[in-house]
Amino acid sequence: NPVLISVRVVGMSKMASFRLWYCRMLSLVFFGIASIMLLNPAFNMSQDGIDFAGMGVGGRAEVRAYYFGSAVTIGVAILSSDTLTGVRTIATVLGGFAAARVYGYVADGVDHDPQFRAHQHGVFFFETLGTAVALALLLSGADPTSSVGTEVAGKTKRG
Repeated sequence: NPVLISVRVVGMSKMASFRLWYCRMLSLVFFGIASIMLLNPAFNMSQDGIDFAGMGVGGRAEVRAYYFGSAVTIGVAILSSDTLTGVRTIATVLGGFAAARVYGYVADGVDHDPQFRAHQHGVFFFETLGTAVALALLLSGADPTSSVGTEVAGKTKRG
C-alpha cells in the first residue's frame, strides 16, 4: 500500500511527518516481536537465558499467547489512533518496559553472564531511547488530528 509507505503527506510539517513515520516504524517493531514470539519464541527468549523448550506445554502456550497478543495489540493501537495517542502509547509502553527493568536490576541485580547482560542492557538502551524520542515528540506539540493509519492529501481515512 503506497500510502502506508509514504512518510510525507501533503500539508504536513516535517515534525508531523516524523511523528507519523515513528508511529508506523514502532508498530512494525511490535508486529515483528509478535511474529517472533508466535513462531520462534525460543530464539528470542534464549537471548535472556530462558529455556523455552524446558517449559511445559501450558507454559509455552502462555508465553506465546501473552507476548503475541500484547505485541499485536500495541501495534494495532498505535496504527489505529491519531499520532498524539500513538506517540503517547509508545512512550507509555517503552517507558513501562524500561522502568520494570530498572526495578529488576535493583531487586535482582544484573545478569552474571556477560552475553545475557549485554543483550539486556542493549534492550534497555533502545527502550530508553524510544521513550526519550516519544517524549520529545509529545513535547514538540503533536498534531492530534494526524492519523497514523491511512492519510491521503491531509484527509484521514480510518478503516
